[in-house]
Amino acid sequence: GYPILSEESEDDRKRLKTEAVWIIDPLDGTTDFIARTGEFSVMIALVREQTPSLGVVYQPATDKLFVAEQGRGAWLVTAANTERLYVSSHSRTLCLVTSRAHLSAEETEFLSTLQPEKHIKMGSAGLKIAEVAAGRADLYFTTTDKIKQWDTAAGYCLLSEAGGRITDMLGEKLHYNTEETSHRHGILASNGLVHDAVVGRYRARLCL
Repeated sequence: GYPILSEESEDDRKRLKTEAVWIIDPLDGTTDFIARTGEFSVMIALVREQTPSLGVVYQPATDKLFVAEQGRGAWLVTAANTERLYVSSHSRTLCLVTSRAHLSAEETEFLSTLQPEKHIKMGSAGLKIAEVAAGRADLYFTTTDKIKQWDTAAGYCLLSEAGGRITDMLGEKLHYNTEETSHRHGILASNGLVHDAVVGRYRARLCL
Protein backbone atom coordinates (compact mmCIF):
# COMPACT_ATOMS: atom_id res chain seq x y z
CA GLY A 1 0.00 0.00 0.00
CA TYR A 2 2.97 2.37 -0.02
CA PRO A 3 3.48 4.76 -2.94
CA ILE A 4 6.25 4.18 -5.49
CA LEU A 5 8.92 6.59 -6.66
CA SER A 6 10.36 5.29 -9.91
CA GLU A 7 12.32 6.46 -12.93
CA GLU A 8 9.58 5.08 -15.18
CA SER A 9 6.49 6.63 -13.56
CA GLU A 10 5.10 10.09 -12.84
CA ASP A 11 5.90 11.52 -9.41
CA ASP A 12 2.71 12.96 -7.93
CA ARG A 13 4.46 13.92 -4.63
CA LYS A 14 1.86 12.14 -2.48
CA ARG A 15 4.74 10.01 -1.26
CA LEU A 16 6.07 12.98 0.74
CA LYS A 17 3.25 12.58 3.27
CA THR A 18 3.47 8.80 3.76
CA GLU A 19 5.19 6.68 6.39
CA ALA A 20 7.23 4.81 3.81
CA VAL A 21 7.83 4.66 0.07
CA TRP A 22 9.15 2.11 -2.43
CA ILE A 23 11.93 3.49 -4.65
CA ILE A 24 12.36 1.40 -7.78
CA ASP A 25 14.57 1.44 -10.85
CA PRO A 26 13.28 -1.31 -13.17
CA LEU A 27 16.32 -1.04 -15.47
CA ASP A 28 19.52 0.53 -14.18
CA GLY A 29 22.30 0.52 -16.76
CA THR A 30 20.34 1.07 -19.95
CA THR A 31 23.49 1.63 -22.02
CA ASP A 32 24.86 -1.74 -20.91
CA PHE A 33 21.51 -3.42 -21.51
CA ILE A 34 21.60 -2.20 -25.12
CA ALA A 35 25.28 -3.13 -25.50
CA ARG A 36 24.58 -6.61 -24.04
CA THR A 37 27.38 -6.43 -21.47
CA GLY A 38 25.13 -8.00 -18.82
CA GLU A 39 25.91 -5.15 -16.41
CA PHE A 40 22.37 -3.90 -15.82
CA SER A 41 20.12 -4.47 -12.85
CA VAL A 42 16.71 -4.16 -11.25
CA MET A 43 16.77 -2.18 -8.00
CA ILE A 44 14.13 -2.00 -5.28
CA ALA A 45 14.33 -0.18 -1.94
CA LEU A 46 11.92 0.47 0.90
CA VAL A 47 12.53 3.84 2.52
CA ARG A 48 11.38 4.82 6.01
CA GLU A 49 12.09 8.23 7.58
CA GLN A 50 14.20 9.20 4.55
CA THR A 51 16.56 6.22 4.99
CA PRO A 52 16.52 2.95 2.98
CA SER A 53 15.67 0.04 5.30
CA LEU A 54 15.48 -2.67 2.63
CA GLY A 55 17.50 -2.98 -0.57
CA VAL A 56 17.47 -5.40 -3.49
CA VAL A 57 19.82 -5.33 -6.49
CA TYR A 58 19.19 -8.09 -9.00
CA GLN A 59 21.41 -8.80 -12.01
CA PRO A 60 19.32 -10.84 -14.49
CA ALA A 61 22.23 -11.74 -16.76
CA THR A 62 24.02 -13.65 -13.99
CA ASP A 63 21.02 -14.44 -11.76
CA LYS A 64 22.77 -12.75 -8.82
CA LEU A 65 20.54 -11.32 -6.10
CA PHE A 66 22.05 -8.82 -3.67
CA VAL A 67 19.72 -8.17 -0.74
CA ALA A 68 19.94 -6.32 2.57
CA GLU A 69 17.65 -5.35 5.42
CA GLN A 70 18.44 -2.87 8.17
CA GLY A 71 19.95 -4.72 11.10
CA ARG A 72 20.08 -8.06 9.28
CA GLY A 73 23.17 -7.76 7.10
CA ALA A 74 23.83 -7.83 3.37
CA TRP A 75 23.77 -11.01 1.30
CA LEU A 76 24.50 -12.36 -2.16
CA VAL A 77 22.09 -15.10 -3.20
CA THR A 78 22.80 -17.34 -6.19
CA ALA A 79 21.39 -20.68 -7.31
CA ALA A 80 24.33 -22.43 -5.66
CA ASN A 81 24.97 -20.41 -2.52
CA THR A 82 23.99 -17.68 -0.05
CA GLU A 83 26.93 -15.58 1.09
CA ARG A 84 27.06 -12.76 3.62
CA LEU A 85 28.79 -9.65 2.31
CA TYR A 86 31.43 -7.53 4.02
CA VAL A 87 33.41 -4.57 2.74
CA SER A 88 37.19 -4.71 2.35
CA SER A 89 39.56 -3.81 5.18
CA HIS A 90 41.89 -1.66 3.08
CA SER A 91 42.79 1.69 4.62
CA ARG A 92 43.81 3.14 1.27
CA THR A 93 42.22 2.88 -2.15
CA LEU A 94 43.61 -0.22 -3.82
CA CYS A 95 40.67 -0.91 -6.13
CA LEU A 96 38.29 1.68 -7.50
CA VAL A 97 35.18 1.12 -9.62
CA THR A 98 33.66 3.78 -11.89
CA SER A 99 31.23 4.10 -14.75
CA ARG A 100 32.16 2.55 -18.07
CA ALA A 101 29.98 4.78 -20.25
CA HIS A 102 29.61 8.05 -18.32
CA LEU A 103 33.02 8.89 -16.83
CA SER A 104 33.47 12.66 -17.17
CA ALA A 105 36.70 14.62 -17.60
CA GLU A 106 36.34 15.94 -14.04
CA GLU A 107 35.96 12.41 -12.68
CA THR A 108 38.94 11.15 -14.69
CA GLU A 109 41.09 13.96 -13.31
CA PHE A 110 40.03 13.31 -9.71
CA LEU A 111 40.52 9.57 -10.17
CA SER A 112 44.15 10.19 -11.15
CA THR A 113 44.79 11.93 -7.81
CA LEU A 114 43.62 8.82 -5.92
CA GLN A 115 46.18 6.60 -7.69
CA PRO A 116 44.37 3.26 -7.23
CA GLU A 117 46.28 0.07 -7.93
CA LYS A 118 43.30 -1.28 -9.86
CA HIS A 119 40.51 0.49 -11.76
CA ILE A 120 37.35 -1.38 -12.78
CA LYS A 121 34.78 0.08 -15.18
CA MET A 122 31.20 -1.19 -14.91
CA GLY A 123 27.63 -0.38 -15.88
CA SER A 124 24.77 -0.17 -13.37
CA ALA A 125 25.32 2.07 -10.33
CA GLY A 126 23.71 -0.62 -8.19
CA LEU A 127 26.24 -3.20 -9.36
CA LYS A 128 29.14 -0.82 -8.70
CA ILE A 129 27.95 -0.26 -5.13
CA ALA A 130 27.51 -4.03 -4.80
CA GLU A 131 31.19 -4.48 -5.77
CA VAL A 132 32.14 -2.29 -2.82
CA ALA A 133 29.70 -4.09 -0.50
CA ALA A 134 31.19 -7.45 -1.51
CA GLY A 135 34.75 -6.26 -0.79
CA ARG A 136 35.85 -6.55 -4.40
CA ALA A 137 36.36 -2.78 -4.67
CA ASP A 138 37.20 -0.19 -2.03
CA LEU A 139 35.54 2.84 -3.59
CA TYR A 140 32.99 4.04 -6.12
CA PHE A 141 32.35 7.69 -6.85
CA THR A 142 30.62 9.97 -9.30
CA THR A 143 30.54 13.77 -9.23
CA THR A 144 27.55 14.20 -11.52
CA ASP A 145 24.42 15.98 -10.31
CA LYS A 146 22.27 13.78 -12.56
CA ILE A 147 22.27 10.64 -10.42
CA LYS A 148 18.86 10.06 -8.83
CA GLN A 149 17.53 8.50 -5.65
CA TRP A 150 16.40 5.37 -7.53
CA ASP A 151 20.02 4.89 -8.69
CA THR A 152 21.29 4.56 -5.12
CA ALA A 153 18.52 3.71 -2.62
CA ALA A 154 18.88 -0.08 -2.81
CA GLY A 155 22.67 0.16 -2.83
CA TYR A 156 22.58 2.46 0.21
CA CYS A 157 21.05 -0.27 2.36
CA LEU A 158 23.28 -2.96 0.84
CA LEU A 159 26.51 -1.09 1.50
CA SER A 160 25.49 0.13 4.97
CA GLU A 161 24.67 -3.42 6.06
CA ALA A 162 27.97 -4.71 4.64
CA GLY A 163 29.84 -2.28 6.90
CA GLY A 164 30.54 0.44 4.36
CA ARG A 165 29.54 4.07 4.01
CA ILE A 166 27.73 6.08 1.36
CA THR A 167 27.35 9.89 1.26
CA ASP A 168 27.54 12.62 -1.33
CA MET A 169 30.98 13.76 -2.49
CA LEU A 170 31.08 16.43 0.23
CA GLY A 171 30.56 13.82 2.92
CA GLU A 172 26.97 14.83 3.64
CA LYS A 173 24.28 12.27 4.49
CA LEU A 174 21.96 11.20 1.67
CA HIS A 175 18.24 11.71 2.30
CA TYR A 176 15.52 9.84 0.42
CA ASN A 177 11.84 10.49 -0.31
CA THR A 178 12.51 14.21 -0.50
CA GLU A 179 11.01 16.73 -2.91
CA GLU A 180 14.28 16.93 -4.87
CA THR A 181 15.13 13.48 -6.26
CA SER A 182 18.63 14.27 -7.60
CA HIS A 183 21.82 13.86 -5.59
CA ARG A 184 23.19 17.33 -6.35
CA HIS A 185 26.72 16.63 -5.11
CA GLY A 186 27.31 13.20 -6.58
CA ILE A 187 27.86 9.93 -4.74
CA LEU A 188 30.71 8.45 -2.73
CA ALA A 189 30.43 4.78 -1.73
CA SER A 190 33.32 3.16 0.14
CA ASN A 191 34.45 0.55 2.63
CA GLY A 192 34.34 3.35 5.22
CA LEU A 193 38.06 3.31 5.94
CA VAL A 194 39.02 5.44 2.93
CA HIS A 195 35.91 7.63 3.00
CA ASP A 196 37.05 10.70 4.95
CA ALA A 197 40.35 10.91 3.08
CA VAL A 198 38.58 10.94 -0.29
CA VAL A 199 36.05 13.54 0.90
CA GLY A 200 38.93 15.68 2.12
CA ARG A 201 40.71 15.52 -1.22
CA TYR A 202 37.55 16.36 -3.11
CA ARG A 203 36.67 19.31 -0.87
CA ALA A 204 40.24 20.60 -1.16
CA ARG A 205 39.92 20.58 -4.95
CA LEU A 206 36.81 22.72 -4.60
CA CYS A 207 38.58 24.95 -2.04
CA LEU A 208 35.93 24.18 0.60
